[in-house]
Amino acid sequence: MNFRGIRFPSVIGPGRGHGGVSAYSTLIVQEPAAGRLYKVFVDEETRIPLLYIKDAVQSLIQLEQADEKSLKRRVYNIEGFSPTAIELARAVKKYLPDARIEFCPITEMVEIARSWPRELDSRCACEDWGWETRYTLSKAIEDFVEEFRVRSHLYE
Repeated sequence: MNFRGIRFPSVIGPGRGHGGVSAYSTLIVQEPAAGRLYKVFVDEETRIPLLYIKDAVQSLIQLEQADEKSLKRRVYNIEGFSPTAIELARAVKKYLPDARIEFCPITEMVEIARSWPRELDSRCACEDWGWETRYTLSKAIEDFVEEFRVRSHLYE
């Protein structure tokens, strides 16, 4: 059986719901883009690996198209960037200067997020099938805000 899989970090992009601890990584962009205050429930120094949705989709396409002979494993880690929550907030404010973001940490949420890996290693995907992340933190936030503005009616 030709099985191939990807272990993603938290995938950010328009339309994600409020469920799950990692949801803050999308909602910190989406809520201010919608003109709403967002109260971040992790502290400023919480760091988790993130991947923009367009890179997630691209990685699936690339892995599916990869030559079977080049694959040395069945499951690959993919990572985009690993900002702290405050770095994420600052990136949002670069594109949404009036964004209202407040940090109101909930201890249980912070502890859960801090128990996760701070980053994933994509080297095997790079070596075996040429994976490259296209979206940096800044580029992802810029595109996210634009996508949300164009299609906000789909996410409400």
